[in-house]
Amino acid sequence: MSRETVALAGLAELFARLAELNGSSAALGTRDPEAGVILRVLEYGSPAGLRPWPQPGPRTTRAIDPETGQEVVVSAQAPQGFVRVQAADFARLLIEQLGRPTDWLRPEAVQAHLDQAISTAAGQALERLAAHLPDATGRLQGSLAVLDE
Repeated sequence: MSRETVALAGLAELFARLAELNGSSAALGTRDPEAGVILRVLEYGSPAGLRPWPQPGPRTTRAIDPETGQEVVVSAQAPQGFVRVQAADFARLLIEQLGRPTDWLRPEAVQAHLDQAISTAAGQALERLAAHLPDATGRLQGSLAVLDE
């Protein structure tokens, strides 16, 4: 990477151009709405008495949803969910990508860097999530996707 010097007088213009960069984001989700329901139940549980898990079974247990106070039936494998418990790891993936070298003095390069960092970190998070989700049929893993927002 080449070195570039910015005069003090040019900093205001550079900061103004950097401030105009577009926000970037990505979300993990499912392409199949039914798989989305499965993912939501795995993450937050099924309200007790309602499908798909009306009562605790051999791979589920009763719990209280900390956000709603409602009694739910959750996966015994991950009663705290699969996504929320990995949030810190997902943030670390993004921080690692953002820390990669770029030309911070060129707003176009910064925009490309931000977009690439978010895309790469989201892809890595998706791989980790898919590797840990229980899915006997493979339907859920096959439906997981990075959804650009």
